[in-house]
Amino acid sequence: MKIVFTGPESSGKTTMANWSSDLSGMCLVKEVAREYMEILEVPYDGSHVREIGLLQQFDENLRSSQHRDIICDTDLLTIIIWLEVKYKITDHHLLDMWIKSTPDMYFLCWPDFPWVDDPLRENPHNRNELLTIYQNYLIQYKKPFVPLSGNIQNRQQLVHQTILNLTGKDFGLNS
Repeated sequence: MKIVFTGPESSGKTTMANWSSDLSGMCLVKEVAREYMEILEVPYDGSHVREIGLLQQFDENLRSSQHRDIICDTDLLTIIIWLEVKYKITDHHLLDMWIKSTPDMYFLCWPDFPWVDDPLRENPHNRNELLTIYQNYLIQYKKPFVPLSGNIQNRQQLVHQTILNLTGKDFGLNS
């Protein structure tokens, strides 16, 4: 089983991915971009973003080979949109890899949380526009997804119920 949290910056992806992994025991595939950008000593460009995408996919593939079930705190869709929005680049290789990926479920995180400033975040004012781009990709390529909005408790209940429906396993909200 593969679950992916996706959506604009500061929309709760990492919070929900960590929570879901902790409660379910599923292996967490962390976002590669954060570590990459923190050690990068030059301003980044499109080639760096592409490399982040390849590293993210490598880590996901590695974890999938080691664990039956994974939860991803992002995937190639974020990289594809990053390249498209910031650099006006369509990377057909990354897009093809993403199209061929088969997550059991995407959780599309709505940007209805207050913006949390972070030196690695760049898009405080166009999160709704980015949400629409994410949603359009998921619809266009017929990827299964559940929109996640509202407070943490509502999101947790929806994630819990969705994973329960997919797996038949109840990892419990009261743990």
